[in-house]
Amino acid sequence: DDSAQRRVQIPGLFLALDAILLISRNVFSGLVVHEDIRKKRIDEHLPFMAAEELLMEGVSRGGDRQQLHEQIRTHAWAAREAVVRGESNPLRKLIEGDEILAPVAAALPSWDAQRFTGRAAEQTTRYLDQVISQLPQPREDHLTDLKV
Repeated sequence: DDSAQRRVQIPGLFLALDAILLISRNVFSGLVVHEDIRKKRIDEHLPFMAAEELLMEGVSRGGDRQQLHEQIRTHAWAAREAVVRGESNPLRKLIEGDEILAPVAAALPSWDAQRFTGRAAEQTTRYLDQVISQLPQPREDHLTDLKV
């Protein structure tokens, strides 16, 4: 039994954990979500996420998978180039202007980002209600302003 090693290591581990928690608090205390940037990023990537659903819908309507895939791929590359240049994502307009893809795109329920998040909102709400709300509130008198 090497209890001497444990007597040295366990306090050191608690000090390391304390430092990790202080650093985490410093990092996350200033966390800000910029809604306009978040929306811009979603608008940039949403049409690419919808492309898979567009392909599946086209195939289910009897379309040639390879032809649909090639049309989507061609438009996706053009849209990607536009996004890289700093322009807004034109993929939706390109698809809606394509004679092969336009009827399929019109059949999609919507281009709403909520359709692509699955159960994330429900799971987050449940986690906040069942886990986070049960945590004890921090006592400000125990927190220090130590910057690590």
